[in-house]
Amino acid sequence: MLVSASHRTAYCARPRRHAAPGAIERKYPHIVQLAVGTHGLDVGLSRRIMHFHNSRHINPRHGHIVLKEGQTHYRWCFSDSTTTQAFVEQFDGEISQPKAARTDQEKKNDRELDRSYESTIKGRPDAKQNSDPWADVRPAPPSTAKNKQK
Repeated sequence: MLVSASHRTAYCARPRRHAAPGAIERKYPHIVQLAVGTHGLDVGLSRRIMHFHNSRHINPRHGHIVLKEGQTHYRWCFSDSTTTQAFVEQFDGEISQPKAARTDQEKKNDRELDRSYESTIKGRPDAKQNSDPWADVRPAPPSTAKNKQK
């Protein structure tokens, strides 16, 4: 049965339309954290934020949504500190920093831990290299002698 391209896409995973918040925060490192109500941004505030971005001809960039001390904070990301400062002055947010990248020493320690873990696992006597969870359930393959007809 042939399936048209439009039907095939219905069964595939949906493509991501927006970048992940972490990627946005890395690309736009000037971040303002803005406290919002329990139901998110209200319509008025949302419109004012959109007007702020549109008046500067920039796209709104959303970072992570953070729950801090029982309060929800949205993180808005900018490419320069001037725009960031203007956003803070207009909306009374606080300037925040993205999560620091891991240092080379931290990455080296992680690799050493991974290697020691792998060597420990390989040395276990009960570790099976090729384990088949269905081996006990699956019937044995038929022998070739039975299948041959003379």
